[in-house]
Amino acid sequence: MREDRPIICRESHAVVPLTQGHEAIIDRRDVAAVSRHKWHAVADNNTVYALTSILNEDGQYRKVGLHAFIMGSKFGKRVDHRDGNGLNNRRGNLRFATASQNQWNKALSRNNTSGYKGVRLDHRDNLNRKWRATIYYDGKHHSLGYHATPEDDALAYDDAARNVFGEFARLNETMSPGSSTHG
Repeated sequence: MREDRPIICRESHAVVPLTQGHEAIIDRRDVAAVSRHKWHAVADNNTVYALTSILNEDGQYRKVGLHAFIMGSKFGKRVDHRDGNGLNNRRGNLRFATASQNQWNKALSRNNTSGYKGVRLDHRDNLNRKWRATIYYDGKHHSLGYHATPEDDALAYDDAARNVFGEFARLNETMSPGSSTHG
């Protein structure tokens, strides 16, 4: 049992203190199992995750994310955070996903200039620059057309993402413009 950073139980959830001043949220039912390990914060792209090291049957330590630990995920099986927040590890926010599904729920990339997912300024014609919506699936970029504003492109992307990605779609309507909160 860890004693240096005890888990704090609240009415509807529990808070797991991590390193670097971060905290993870879990369901109260997971407190006993989670409290047997020391958890630390690790930044990865646009979010922060809680990790620990667990000894395998073969005597080797491996890093395990709190989300995978809670879901009982075997090595190689992905667990996705529905809201894109790597510190929200309540069971209702976690789901198993393929590598592709996990990518579909990804936040804006750091080099995004439009403030919207799937939207970019087309630079092919420097005189008549237009916003262009694209969506990536099946290993290819698919054009969704040119629009007068990035907001119109964002709506086109959202429509396509709902159809192609289903429940794993990270939509612009759920993100504020310029947001970089993950996926």
